[in-house]
Amino acid sequence: MSSSPESAALDLLRGQPNPFDSLVRPQRPDDRFLDLHVPGLLRESRELLLTVIDAYRLNEYRGASDLRDTRVVTVLGSRGAGKTHMLEALGHRADGKMQLLVRPSYYEAGVPFEEYLLDQLVNAILAEDPVHGIRPFLEIANQLTRRLLRQALRGLGPTDRLFATVPSRWQRWRLLWGGGEACTTRFSRLANDLSDPACVKDLHPLAAHHGVSPELLFQVVAAHVQQYERGDEALSAIRRELYLAMARTALLADGEAFGQFLEAEYALPNARPFFRADLLRQQLHAIVEACALVQLPVVVALDNLEGILAPQGRFDADTSVALMDGLAQAVDFTRGVLFLLFAEKGLFQDIRKSSNDFALNRIDQGVPMRGRGPVDLIELKPPSFDELRQLITERVRRVLKDFPDVTPPTDSFPFSDAFLTDLAQRSDLSLRNVTMRLRDEYSRVVYGRSVPAPTETKPAVDWNVVLERAWTESLSAANRKLKAPLVSQVSTLHAGLRRLLQAGAVSGSDWELVEVKPMTTVDGHAVYSLVTIVDWRRRTASTASNGAPSSVRVSIGFLLAQGRGMPRDLKAKLGRLPDATRQADYSVTLWPRTSDDDLVTTLPRETREVWDQGARHFRGTALRALTDDALRQMLAFPEWLESLQGASDASVPTDVIQAFVQQRCQSVLQLALPPLHERTPSHAN
Repeated sequence: MSSSPESAALDLLRGQPNPFDSLVRPQRPDDRFLDLHVPGLLRESRELLLTVIDAYRLNEYRGASDLRDTRVVTVLGSRGAGKTHMLEALGHRADGKMQLLVRPSYYEAGVPFEEYLLDQLVNAILAEDPVHGIRPFLEIANQLTRRLLRQALRGLGPTDRLFATVPSRWQRWRLLWGGGEACTTRFSRLANDLSDPACVKDLHPLAAHHGVSPELLFQVVAAHVQQYERGDEALSAIRRELYLAMARTALLADGEAFGQFLEAEYALPNARPFFRADLLRQQLHAIVEACALVQLPVVVALDNLEGILAPQGRFDADTSVALMDGLAQAVDFTRGVLFLLFAEKGLFQDIRKSSNDFALNRIDQGVPMRGRGPVDLIELKPPSFDELRQLITERVRRVLKDFPDVTPPTDSFPFSDAFLTDLAQRSDLSLRNVTMRLRDEYSRVVYGRSVPAPTETKPAVDWNVVLERAWTESLSAANRKLKAPLVSQVSTLHAGLRRLLQAGAVSGSDWELVEVKPMTTVDGHAVYSLVTIVDWRRRTASTASNGAPSSVRVSIGFLLAQGRGMPRDLKAKLGRLPDATRQADYSVTLWPRTSDDDLVTTLPRETREVWDQGARHFRGTALRALTDDALRQMLAFPEWLESLQGASDASVPTDVIQAFVQQRCQSVLQLALPPLHERTPSHAN
């Protein structure tokens, strides 16, 4: 006697893992997303969000007025409602379209918002897209170079094409009398082929096919950019540098081109100097503009707001006000950027209570959508009966995919409709809790295993396991960041250093931290002038004997430039601070090297001269080696610290974090200590 279809299906399911053991997405993406994703869940909210994103995808960009107004959309849901899963689903679009999804891993209230936003945008375009497996900057560079090259070639007259093809003067005149047509028509054929976006993957085979060298094509693009991006204003200068950096990347395979763009001197000789804030703002606009030219929406998604605004379970009103004011300013001073805030309901209420009308009036504007009106808030609700059935059907089908002869008898199999109806009516349950109920019921029905009754007390959390797991993941992410130019990581390095100092005390030291904050020197360069200012004081009065200072201020900078930019980089680090009454007493410069042996003597000659001159401005200076391990720890730390909020239901005790930092990152903390000198600093008293 043959078994029923239901019995046969149950027999197979008993030999397979529970498909509901995996709940919703963790804080970080991984390659298992598609194994867990069920398109039917949260479909309406997801499609609305994608429509909002696509409103920032321009069919044609002609000028800044074409950019959509920068706006903020809040995605609201209880803990476990699927907010992070929703964010991940936005990247795994069914239509395959790309958007630049910027996912900040930290926020610092003391950093100007335009600087913070630019830093996060740069990191996003240089990092590998986890869905498409490419670096967005390469895609942007290839597409934009294709457009510029096509425009340049079509703008060249016959004589210009001939002269561009043949470098020798006598050859040019010879070909003008005959034979030049074959040389110039290749540009026409190349321009026609450049109209096909499919060629943007790699321009080198196309150049070889037409018998034109990439170096020659770069010269054509450079001449075109110089002709049409004239002027000594900041935006024109930044565009020139950005477009040439993209052309060098696409045509000459120059991996350092974008780093050189960030380090560039934008002011022309005898032109007025640019203010640093204006440079940052115009850099941000130029990059957003480049994304618009290649139909790439810029979406800044602030997920895990609990880790940013409620560390250790305590709401930080000051940081919340700073973030909301920064978003409001971004709405005013930028265009073409869509911000997505993923927040829990209770936290969102606290945010609004602490925010002022200036911020709320701008954040509440929303994105106007045809037939709907402004969208400023999207709430994720518990799954309905139909959504639950789709979740069950999809996950059970995946378990049985290797058994085509076995078909589940119902869409709800192995659950009863009565169980699903009762579950769908529980509006107090989040998606995560609903999935846990499905897991437990599946275990009971399929495996015959009862779920133990919940106990009054929760088991103690092994914090070492929690912290170690998160640390390993953050270090892995930091390794990927190190593939990008270090100069593009300078803001993250400073953020990591500051947070490390705030989280852990330096063991075996007479110094204790008073204050740490970001600042810039009077040099004003967009990248080079960044420093971290650290105030230290002696732990006990007895250690400040023999006239030694009881408190000191240290300026810490990273020497990351190479080549011609290195002397300017160091000069900026050794410069004075804008506030003449609060100057640093000591200067520490961190230089990527494996050891401290003879660092000063190994500086290039011009940079060594800057060191000798700049050292006179401080009571003490130090050039210290920044090892690869230290780089990884600084890059990993901000993300690690804020990821701890979602790593456990309980808040991680502060002393546990401090002990972990002291154990793992002591060598980094030591880098920030002052070089000891015996003269009393001016502000010590």
